[in-house]
Amino acid sequence: MKIFLTLILLMLATPLSARPVSYAESWTLIQLNDEIENTIYVHYSPEADYSIGPRIDFMREGKGNLYTVEYNRLLKRWNMPEAQANFYLLTAAGLAHQSNKTRGAVWGGIELDYETQRIYMAYENRLLYADTIEKAIFQRARLGFAPYVGDFCDLHTWLMIQVDYHPSLSSTWVWTPMVRFFKGNKMVEIGYSSNKKLMFNWIVRF
Repeated sequence: MKIFLTLILLMLATPLSARPVSYAESWTLIQLNDEIENTIYVHYSPEADYSIGPRIDFMREGKGNLYTVEYNRLLKRWNMPEAQANFYLLTAAGLAHQSNKTRGAVWGGIELDYETQRIYMAYENRLLYADTIEKAIFQRARLGFAPYVGDFCDLHTWLMIQVDYHPSLSSTWVWTPMVRFFKGNKMVEIGYSSNKKLMFNWIVRF
């Protein structure tokens, strides 16, 4: 019951942005389910230019699980009259576990995004090294369109296409049409990928 009440309180908090770094002294709770992995992590942003927190990735196709601490840094932000763009450095370090093996694991990458009230574009990559468990590179791009422009407190809707490239998996290229909804501090993403996997993501910021 306490956990349930806590989640309800979280959903009454402040506005949300779907970025790896939030405003100063804020927490973000993220849960992701897609064709690559199931992920849950929490990060805290002491300042508006970086965040840190624990992360668990349950990877598909027997690739093992990752238990890491993630550190994200905002390297550059461009504020324009009707748009914003951001450039992030993404890093993490911890352990990878597969069957009876446990190894050290590190990964790093970048994320870039550009957004207006109507158009959203993003690119992300990640290079993972986990000794004998996994060595992989992953890339993702998104293109989105907002069918309407709402006010600050309205329910916002985005129609998006996501393209993933991960050569270490059986489905090297995966396309995922998706819908994003967000209002206040909550965001939900729902999609269905070309390799017949359901994508369901949610984020709460407080």
